[in-house]
Parts: sequence; structure tokens; C-alpha cells
Amino acid sequence: SAYRRIPCSQPGHSVVGYYDPQASEVRYRILYGFAFGLLSSPLQFSRLVAAVVHLTRCGLGGAVASYIDDLIFVEPVDTPRQGSTQQALRSLLRQLNLLPLAARKHRAPAALQRVLGIDVNVCLAHAASEPVVQLSPSPERVQRSLDDLQEARNAGFLSTHAAATTAGRLQHIFTAVPGHLGRAVVQPLHRVAQGPEGSGSPWTAALTEMLDLLFVILGASALRPRRIRLTPHRRPPASLWTDAAGGGGVGAVFADPVSGTRLFAAGRVPEWLTRRLRPRETHINQFEALAAVAGIMTFAPLLEGRALMHFIDNASAFYALVHASSGNEEMWRLARLYHAALSRSADTTVHFEQVDSADNISDIPSRGPEHEGWSPMLALGFRQVTLRFPTEEEWDNLQALLDRPLDPIVAVDPVAPPAPHGSRA
Repeated sequence: SAYRRIPCSQPGHSVVGYYDPQASEVRYRILYGFAFGLLSSPLQFSRLVAAVVHLTRCGLGGAVASYIDDLIFVEPVDTPRQGSTQQALRSLLRQLNLLPLAARKHRAPAALQRVLGIDVNVCLAHAASEPVVQLSPSPERVQRSLDDLQEARNAGFLSTHAAATTAGRLQHIFTAVPGHLGRAVVQPLHRVAQGPEGSGSPWTAALTEMLDLLFVILGASALRPRRIRLTPHRRPPASLWTDAAGGGGVGAVFADPVSGTRLFAAGRVPEWLTRRLRPRETHINQFEALAAVAGIMTFAPLLEGRALMHFIDNASAFYALVHASSGNEEMWRLARLYHAALSRSADTTVHFEQVDSADNISDIPSRGPEHEGWSPMLALGFRQVTLRFPTEEEWDNLQALLDRPLDPIVAVDPVAPPAPHGSRA
């Protein structure tokens, strides 16, 4: 009905046809407004909402944002309704004879609001030490998504429509969940959703693993609110560089400007992974993504509560990790391992940067001690530690990595070669 309220400047282009069963013929009428179902209608309607937001900010001095046709206001909790920005905008729109605001959607200002199934908590927004806003998906929305998937699992079949609907709902839920692990595990669901309209897929082992992981990730006991900082980190971010060589060498370099910690690690791609990868001319993309996983696993004890800058020089690995997905099955599994490993360090945020190969310091350890030795790293004040890799069991069963405790950081004799195959200490 909101679309119908927006006048169309060219009503001759908004003609609808319908079948009249009494006259047994098709009749045509001009629709004086936006047609529901027309691709351009949401876009044009959003222009009006954007204009209302701009008018509110500039004309009324109100703090307002929008999501499609919902306006979200930020006001003090004790603001009286008659003196609120919402009430002022309602009166202004009525006088201008523009789109009216639905009274049933009005909510009084409160420190905890549920917005489109997301609980928004601003109780700590004015905390002196660390002002944050906390986001949490509503338990009802989470349970509905899990129940729909469990129903498909019991039926042994998942339709394309159900997959697309649930995938969209989960993507919204994941905006209120820390990290990208949730987004990384639902790729099997998206594959079904992208199938031909009206089709579907038998329930598969991949979907079973995905659902089991979602029960863990979104479980009430494990689900932590997403904390959005309102001020910059008081401590500068730590930095991680990772790299790999075509011959199987892997390197990672970590630097913390707060503690002055400077560490590097080197190793070789585990034999089990080279055996599991599909034959191709080169596996450099997979090796680069593995190096990123190994870097996080190696330095995880130092990442809790920190902001991290992760520098990578390989475009395929970079985009797989940023989007937590990939069209390549092996790259997706490595991206999944990365975000699972990162999730074990509480309240860690990562920002990816693509760096030129010539500027990637982790190229030195990735080439092994026989290339230049460790003298360049040692001269810069870096100490060598053991490089940690995921196991073959964790490649097949992500839950095994989530259950694995953080590996301690173990110093390595600087004159010794890197540990073979990244074996654990």
C-alpha cells in the first residue's frame, strides 16, 4: 500500500492488465502509483525515504537513519513523545501531505530496542572506559531458522525456495554475531538456494554438518553479542603478514606495537593437505590461504581483545577470507578454517589489506632458511616460534578445531630449520 501512495509522473507507463471473469476478457487500468512487483518501485520508493531522512537531519536536527521503509531514531530515553523528533516529523509529513508514518510502528525511546529481529542495546553507549553498542539476534528468529532447517533435514529434502528464505534470514542474523564464522559455514545452503526455481536438493552430509555447526554457533550458551565500538581502539592494532611459496613453504610474521612483541614462524604445507588437494598446475592460492590460517592459529594467544591488521599478497586468498566464501571448494574450506580459528580468540576484530609481494615481509620465512637464512628476521628483532597448522580431522570436521584449545607459543632455536610439516610441539 505504501507504493500506491507515491504518485507517478508518467501514469501512462503504469498500466496494469487483469482478467475479468464476468466479461470474459482482459481489462486494462492506469495505476496511479508505483506498481507492486515492478523492479524499479523499491529503488524509487527508497529515494523518498532518503529525502525524508535528509529533511529530518537538516531541517529538524534529528539523529535518524533508515532501512527500506523503517525510520530509526536515536533520542534520549526520557524524551517526551510530544517533543520527540518522531512526533515532529509526523506532523511535518502530514502538513506536506507526504507519506504518513504508521502509528502502530511507533516505539518510545528505550535503551534496549528490537529492530527487525535484532536486539540493539545502547546501555553501554556512554561508558567512560569503552562506549559500545551491543547487537544480538532475537532468540525467536534464531530458533525459527534452525527449526526450518531441522524440518528439511527430517524430510530429507531442501527446496530452493526454503533455502533462499532461510539463507536470507541467517545473513541478517549474522550481522549481529561477532566475526564471520556463521557466514563461512552456510555455503552449502547458498548452493541449494542458487538452483533452478522450483527445484531443490536431497539433504546432504554437507548440509548436516552445516546445521550441526549452526546449532553450536547460534546456541544460547555460545552466542555472544556483537560489540560495536563507538570510539577508536585505545591500543593500535597488531599486524600479521602471511605468505606461501609455490614449493610449499609457509611463513607468518607478527608484530605488536603495544608490547613490542616481534615473532615469525616458518614451515611447510602438511603432507595430508597436498594429498587432499585436487591435481592442478599450481596450488599457490590454496597455500596462501593455508598460510593465513596457520598465522592465526600460531599467534591466537596474543589476539584476544585486539584489533588485527592482516596483510596478504594473494588476491584469491584475500577475497576468500574477506567474504568468508569461495566458489572453489578447497578455498571455501580454508576460509572456514580461518574464521573458526579466529573465533577462538574472544573479541578479536580483523581488517584485511592486500599488500604487494615485494612489501610482504613474510616472504622471507616462507622461502625457508636455505634462501637467506633467518638473519634478516633476527636483525630486525624478530624471534622464531613454531608454526601451527590445522589437522586433517579439522579439515573434514570443523567442530574439532572449535574444540581444540589454543596452542601455546613455543620458541624455536634460531639456528634450527623449520619443523617438518608444521608438527605440533
